[in-house]
Amino acid sequence: MSDIQEPSKTNKPLFSESIADEILIELNGWQLIKNEDLEENEELFIDIEDPDTLKNIDNNKKVSIGELKQFYDKAFNEALNDTNRYDIDDLDKILVERFIEGVIKLTASNLWIKYNTSVTVNNDEGIIDYGQGGKLYKKYKNIISGFVRSELIGLHSLGD
Repeated sequence: MSDIQEPSKTNKPLFSESIADEILIELNGWQLIKNEDLEENEELFIDIEDPDTLKNIDNNKKVSIGELKQFYDKAFNEALNDTNRYDIDDLDKILVERFIEGVIKLTASNLWIKYNTSVTVNNDEGIIDYGQGGKLYKKYKNIISGFVRSELIGLHSLGD
């Protein structure tokens, strides 16, 4: 038998619409792409009588549910790595919620940075405005720092 533990998924909340909504709340004006958005172009003129059209005026970015899930899963793994953990099975329900709050902030930060990287005329990356992404990352670090597992290594005399 191997001594290596496999990460447990029992306490990891599965990605859901409510988690997607929480991620999008952190990204002001971002929305999910709907299937009809993928199939046809947006109309050139806005029908001011149509509330569905009006609700999309202020959106900044549109992302797919699959992309949100992928970024969430990667952020969860990154949070485990940052806290020296294999899983979060030792946490009670309230602490799991707090841990996931950090993961949501990291997910939103990573998405923000992905879509706010500028490209110069020569197709090089330009100056990145971390803005909201940097603020979200700092909030993530503040939350996740309370979950770091550490090992105390005792010092002993070399002359024994």
